[in-house]
Amino acid sequence: MRLSAGLGRMGWPVCIITLFEPGEWAGRCGVPLLTLGARGLRDPRLPLRLSRALSSLGTEVVHSSLFGFDWLSMAAASWAGVAVRLASRRSMPEGLPGKRHPRLERFGDARATRVVCCCRAVADAWAELEGGPRGRYETVYTGVDSSAFRPLFSPAAKSAARARLGLPDVPTCICAANLSAVKRHDLLLSAFARVRAGLPAARLLLAGRDDSGGRVAALARSLGVGDAVELLGPRSDLDLLLPACDVGVLASSTEGLPNSVLEYMAAGLAVVSTDVGGVGEAVEAGVSGVLVRPDDGAALAGAIAELLAEAGRAAEMGAAGRRRAEESFDMAESVRAHAELYLRLLGGAG
Repeated sequence: MRLSAGLGRMGWPVCIITLFEPGEWAGRCGVPLLTLGARGLRDPRLPLRLSRALSSLGTEVVHSSLFGFDWLSMAAASWAGVAVRLASRRSMPEGLPGKRHPRLERFGDARATRVVCCCRAVADAWAELEGGPRGRYETVYTGVDSSAFRPLFSPAAKSAARARLGLPDVPTCICAANLSAVKRHDLLLSAFARVRAGLPAARLLLAGRDDSGGRVAALARSLGVGDAVELLGPRSDLDLLLPACDVGVLASSTEGLPNSVLEYMAAGLAVVSTDVGGVGEAVEAGVSGVLVRPDDGAALAGAIAELLAEAGRAAEMGAAGRRRAEESFDMAESVRAHAELYLRLLGGAG
């Protein structure tokens, strides 16, 4: 949606096509929306219906965003004679257990002009796995709307922000990620228990949908940190919540280029994250954050504790991350890079 809206502001005629009913986001697209109303992904009419829609729109570029079913978009676009057909990869292969359809992926990729990846790590991994020429896997970084965040670096400003949100005025770290297994909240909570042993006032906020069936909350209680861990559920106010915190944390076992890390940076937070996927392409280790090996709970705990205890260093890292987010990962830059790719491929230079 952000990409489509940005392209629209640049003067591109854009249309979002949804396979099913668009739901709550329908009124927020900022560009025309076409709904195919399919009964499901096995609806036999869907490929032909999509192909006809693309033909009727006079489509020149199709950019599919439905992993696992890019093949459907690429087949329909090929039948419709669309000049530039782009599949997407936004996760590492191991981040999609049980959801892969290798034969269909190869079928779709064979009909794709390029495969657009959210970071170099994802492009490298998929090129190696699928055995395709590396040049077919284009890297265009995910973008975040830096202007939506107002970083707060002084202790007084953070205290005031916490008061406005009804949060205790104590050293606070946050993890903005749905509570699913791949995000490794178990590792994070174990690390936080160590942090709490040396910094009893520390607090951890977990923002995201609880896909754990209550297991994360139960684990926090069993580790003796239930009183210091707050499950906030899904939040639409991260622009206010993140700047009120001191450190942004992610303990995932696998990632592509996580939005949460880019949002931490845009909000001026020091980042502590496992070094997975494209995280290291965004976070400059030792400059805007600390990267640790996956599964290294001791290192994760040490990095969190150090930055919570050293507010000045955390603020310096947060300021460096904010500059990097504005310079290299702003949504406007991502939109521009996508537009350049589309034009290059339409011109036949690719």
